Amino acid sequence: MRLRLNRFFLLLLVVHALPLQARIVRIEITSHQSPTFEGRVFGKVGAYEKLRGKAYGELDPNS
Repeated sequence: MRLRLNRFFLLLLVVHALPLQARIVRIEITSHQSPTFEGRVFGKVGAYEKLRGKAYGELDPNS
């Protein structure tokens, strides 16, 4: 039990010692469905739309 707790705190220290910065650099929309949910309207919000696609990101290894 004690060894497991020590490993947990070691992992916690390593994770907090490695701050990373990430950002989304490109978004591709591959399909668009409007309205969705069979055209139901949700109060003042209105009808929902469904978007499908990919988000491309990058990590800064120097941060």
